[in-house]
Amino acid sequence: MPNKFRFTIGLVLISVFGLFGWWWLQSRSAVEAPGQLAAALEQEGWRATFGEVTATGAPNWLDLIITRPELAAPSGDWAWGAAELLAGRMVYDPTFFRFRVSGPQRVETPAGPLRFEARAADATLRFGADGYPREEVSRFSAVWEDVESPDFAAGRVEAHIGPPPQRFQSLRRLYVGAMDLAIGRAPQVNFRLDGEALFDRPLRRDARGAPTPVALTLKPGLVLTWGAGRPSAGGGSGDAGTVGVLRVGGQLVRDGGSDLRTGWRGSLAFESDQARGALEVLEGMGLISAASRDRLLARVASGGRLAGVLEVRDGVVTVRDVGPEPIRISAR
Repeated sequence: MPNKFRFTIGLVLISVFGLFGWWWLQSRSAVEAPGQLAAALEQEGWRATFGEVTATGAPNWLDLIITRPELAAPSGDWAWGAAELLAGRMVYDPTFFRFRVSGPQRVETPAGPLRFEARAADATLRFGADGYPREEVSRFSAVWEDVESPDFAAGRVEAHIGPPPQRFQSLRRLYVGAMDLAIGRAPQVNFRLDGEALFDRPLRRDARGAPTPVALTLKPGLVLTWGAGRPSAGGGSGDAGTVGVLRVGGQLVRDGGSDLRTGWRGSLAFESDQARGALEVLEGMGLISAASRDRLLARVASGGRLAGVLEVRDGVVTVRDVGPEPIRISAR
């Protein structure tokens, strides 16, 4: 074998062993990080536990596979647990992070437990020199199946958070969708929300705590569909049967506080081509009373158009300006 080929092969072997050796050295210290983080959180009142930690992803990524992670807030109202969590960063770019949750998950909330299966739940974050996420790669995407809680159930739920528009770091594009959503006595519906969420501060690499939403703009809006013709999480095409549609648009702002369920206020315009079906859905979900449903239905033809405004004030929903014509509400 010529000397130049031996030299080339030797150089390649040295590079490969050097790269994997560097990854191995980093992985030895990285597997200690979850324990150090758990100890720091426990000093602040949190409860953080996990099972085994394994390093993988060589040579480009340093990923930690953490089994049975559990986290509970100091107040005891919120807790989260999953079968497996992947948390990693790129070896040659320490500003690039990725996360993925797999298997069954459980969330304890003030309203009760929430259980679901994570079909796909991942996020990527890449921070710039200023500490803010890079727009072109930072995202969150999740698909959950068989969602169950005391207040609702769904066959499938999707959530996507996109990059901020026009480099406004506190604003994020938001999409949430659900199929076979059951709330209260209402018939099963499909749910789609397109809009923008404004947070109290941008996400930064060196920030402590997560940003809190302070405003939600439904633009294009929120759409509820019901009836035999809608697609289902079980794979139904929705080609046969009727479909009812309720569209809602407007803006909600939040006064603050630690409980994200309270403090919201604003006006939402709604419209539907099936008045009776729309009012029955709203009443079944508990948003209006049966008496209000009958009173509002008396103002419009049962099979005709329905339009009005939902006034939201700290969890209380009031219906006004009901009639057959849509009412436009501009975002404040």
